Amino acid sequence: MKSFIIPMCLLLMTMACSKKKGPGDDGPGSKTPPERSPIQAARGATTGAAITASIGAAGGTLSSADGKITITVPAGAVTAATTFSIQPVANTLRPGDDASMPSYRVLPENVTFAKPISVKMKYDPAKLTTGAESSARMAYQTADGKWKSARATLDMTAKTLTAEVTHFCDFCFYDQFQLFCDKATLGKGEVSRLSVGVIGVKEETNELLSPVEGEVLEQVYGQTGKFYRDISGVEVLSIKNWRIVQGGGKIVPNGNVWLMEGNANYTAPDNIPQIQTAIIEVTLQGLKGIPDPGAPGGMRPMGTLIMRKEIKLMPEGFITLRYDGADHTFTDGLTGQVNGGLTGIAGNLNNGEMGIAINVGSSTAGAFSCENPQANNGKASITWAYKKGNNPVFASSMYCVEEGGAGIPKYSGGTVKIPYIGIVGDYIEGEFNGTLYEARATSENCEFDSKQVSIRFRVKRIL
Repeated sequence: MKSFIIPMCLLLMTMACSKKKGPGDDGPGSKTPPERSPIQAARGATTGAAITASIGAAGGTLSSADGKITITVPAGAVTAATTFSIQPVANTLRPGDDASMPSYRVLPENVTFAKPISVKMKYDPAKLTTGAESSARMAYQTADGKWKSARATLDMTAKTLTAEVTHFCDFCFYDQFQLFCDKATLGKGEVSRLSVGVIGVKEETNELLSPVEGEVLEQVYGQTGKFYRDISGVEVLSIKNWRIVQGGGKIVPNGNVWLMEGNANYTAPDNIPQIQTAIIEVTLQGLKGIPDPGAPGGMRPMGTLIMRKEIKLMPEGFITLRYDGADHTFTDGLTGQVNGGLTGIAGNLNNGEMGIAINVGSSTAGAFSCENPQANNGKASITWAYKKGNNPVFASSMYCVEEGGAGIPKYSGGTVKIPYIGIVGDYIEGEFNGTLYEARATSENCEFDSKQVSIRFRVKRIL
């Protein structure tokens, strides 16, 4: 198998050239965009501790703390013991997407290795928004902030991308094509706008190309999509077959600025009896191949790409609690009340087998830290009650620690966020992501088990 060596982090030589007018220079409506400049962004700030190892002439390996990136140094790549390190950094290619597309700084940066070093990144296919792994690629950022595409081998069995490099810098993986929507959660009859986006690549230089000003629909893509643009005839020959795979509702395709059916409006069904997921699909045809050293002929064939987007469909009122990978949905006895500087939300599940209550010391929207809520004090509390076997169990945002023989109250570091409080008959909406504490049944002291939970709620206000 032929290997490719990538000269990472080397500054490009400045080249003078004359630009001829191309088919895209006439702007939107020509089906091809004008020439674009390389993506250039500030290098990401560190977001975690570095993992280091001393590796000598015999070679060795080093993995990040989360195991998502591994470097393999072959024998002879360095002649003496060298300190290697991997550190998570903010992703400046996709700002705000660090959880789904993590970025890492690999050091030493200003060293040319005698032999190529393998950089292997693991990806989670569930976090790829395209619904197809075949468009996953690896990117790296040069010392001057330019993002480039690495010639990486895709292994869909191991869920990895691997590049052979002789220099280090910042690495991340990305989807070349993505299906965006402006609303990922809908109630009955609500509409979400979808749009196909792409990161362009100038394959002869590996540069990722920024959009021409005005091409990216920020109201659809948001901040995390600022380096994506509406797809044009440069990347595909046709976009068609917008359809609803599951979930009901209605899909209406419409054209983008490049005269391609790259956008669509999805309308949720009028009846949503329970929380469910709608899946929207669109087909791209005539895609170029992606350079891939592990593919036959060094090119990963694309041709046709089917992209999917999941949209949550919500009933009129709900409270969901996600714990240990399972979702619990409360739809019984839902109440939302605002009175005397206090807001209360509550609900039950399975005839009272599980219950939850959220109290906030405010009558207006905002973000509230956990403590003991009193009228207008801006604090919040959460209580979750359920059965473990035949025994009732209580978990709360409050716990205690023993100091000097006395129990001192402590509180979860999570925050209750309520972005919307409607009038009576309207809804109270919000969420909580953080820790709740369950008292141990076998102990009378301040001993608790921590539970990481995610709570979302949309409850009709009755008072």
